[in-house]
Amino acid sequence: ISLSSKLWVAADGKASLFRPTPLVSNKRINIKAVVPQLAPLLNASTSTYSLFSSTGLACFLGPAGPGWTYWAISIPVASEQEEQTYFAFDQESLKAHLLSSLSSSSLPAERQVYISLIQATAASSILVQASSQAALPPRFFDQNRVLVGDAAHAMNASYGQAVSFSLEDAATLAHCLK
Repeated sequence: ISLSSKLWVAADGKASLFRPTPLVSNKRINIKAVVPQLAPLLNASTSTYSLFSSTGLACFLGPAGPGWTYWAISIPVASEQEEQTYFAFDQESLKAHLLSSLSSSSLPAERQVYISLIQATAASSILVQASSQAALPPRFFDQNRVLVGDAAHAMNASYGQAVSFSLEDAATLAHCLK
């Protein structure tokens, strides 16, 4: 790789070598899984459903193939120390904690669907991820570096937008170069 190149296009993901600032905590923990069960809230194979509490707890579900449902719970955390407690749980304790949090939350009655899905999920298949984002200055640019996709946005996979942003970035870059 020649460092004297006139143009660098970085699409090297969350661990980008070209991003001027590191990823920072988005102060959320995302807990998710896929379960071999169809959620009753899903009306069609393309529908999704979400719930949000006044405390910032967010719940999502959607189809993950015939007879399967994807669920995700996004939990606000106050500090990196609190964030790390989710990684210290063993899988069974994490599942119990999540069920307890949902049961005592201010979410509407539909939360029972999420509770049922989580109960039906094998604890070993539950994934925990810290949500992070790129801390870019509002108008970052330089004369020979272009960040696209996850190198620029560093979207957490839970949001399902990384490919959308990458395609939009590529189209914008092509327009600018034209």
